[in-house]
This record gives sequence, C-alpha cells and structure tokens, in this order.
Amino acid sequence: MRDFGHELAQAFSEGLTKVWRQIRVPSPADYPDNRVPWAGLIGLASVNHAFAMGLDVQSLSAEDITRAMQLCVWEVARPESWLDDLVELQADTVTAALMPWWEREIGLIAEDDQILRTVDFVLHASPALQRPFLQ
Repeated sequence: MRDFGHELAQAFSEGLTKVWRQIRVPSPADYPDNRVPWAGLIGLASVNHAFAMGLDVQSLSAEDITRAMQLCVWEVARPESWLDDLVELQADTVTAALMPWWEREIGLIAEDDQILRTVDFVLHASPALQRPFLQ
C-alpha cells in the first residue's frame, strides 16, 4: 500500500473480490500433467479474498457455489474455513459441484506421479464434505 497508495490498493481489493465470478473454472481433466493453471490460482485467490472481505455464504446462488467449489480443487493446502459454512448450509449443491470430477478421477488409472486434484481436495476437507463422496 505504501508504494502504490491507498486508492490503488482499494481498487485492487474491490476487483479481486469480483473476478472469481467471471473466470472460467479450469477442469482438472485438462491438466493431467499436474500443472496448475493461472486461472485456477487467480480464481481461488479471488474467492478466498471475497470471503475474507465479508462475502456471506447465504447470499450465494447455486451457480456461485458450484464455481467456488470447483475453484477449491486448485487449493494446495488445507481448505479455507468458509468452506465448512458452505457445506453446512448447502451440502447437496456442494456435492453436486464436485461429484462429476470426483467420479471421473476415481475411474482413472493414474500414473504414480499424477495428482487427482478433486480426490485430493475432498480427502483433505472436513468430514462433512467427505461423507457424500465416501459412502
């Protein structure tokens, strides 16, 4: 902020809270060589920033929930805390957002070095999110 000024920092923050709704969510199927697409990273950073700035999970449409969940598969660490609130309020929509990717990855015969992003994400998520996938 010191180098660029408050106005630029504010504009960046406002833009970052919105971009996740406009970005085309990349599918893990398009990245079998374990590359992480910039669109996935930017979208994930954007949705995380939106929640950090006060985005209310109850205000999200089914389309928003699907987009947010699909961006989460690009998370390389533990999922953010807002995810638990989303699972608690909209478990069916959350599950539906990831189930096609999950089913595709479960059906693959993966090479030893291939990361199954959706499977990895679900297995690192809370038990509430894991439950529908592991039944």
